[in-house]
Amino acid sequence: MMRPGNTLLLTLLLAPLTIVLALGTGSDGLALPSSLGALMSHGDPLLHDIVLNLRLPRALAAFGYGALLATAGVLLQAILRNPL
Repeated sequence: MMRPGNTLLLTLLLAPLTIVLALGTGSDGLALPSSLGALMSHGDPLLHDIVLNLRLPRALAAFGYGALLATAGVLLQAILRNPL
């Protein structure tokens, strides 16, 4: 079992990676390098709009909702004194 400090460090390292991977995932088949290039405003303006106006807000919202659901689960376990 991992120590809590190592778990937190791993989570902090993987969180930005998941957001970057979410930017490269979509129905139009954009590759990850082109999605990252759109963040730096290189290349196609349509690609720039897709990544910044559609994918980035959705990825950040999903990340935030996941964090809130995890917090709610921890709080419920603490309130009900359920140690799992």
